[in-house]
Amino acid sequence: MSNKSSYLSRRQIGIFLKNARKKKKLTLYAMAKMSGISIGQLQSVEKANAAYTAETLIKITNALGIEVIFKDGEYSEQVNPTVTE
Repeated sequence: MSNKSSYLSRRQIGIFLKNARKKKKLTLYAMAKMSGISIGQLQSVEKANAAYTAETLIKITNALGIEVIFKDGEYSEQVNPTVTE
């Protein structure tokens, strides 16, 4: 990704997070320990199999060192996040 922000679907976010985790050579187990999110929930987020909260997304991205900016600055399950590197 470039410096400019882009709005992503839940599926695109899952793919992005999985690629970021693999780029850092983190297993799901290690990621679960770092984020406090269960392995099953991490898999669901990466595969976009289930909805997740903004809090879950923030825990994952914090563990990966990725900043998430929410549209209008609000944290909500309904808000479309913008992911930047």
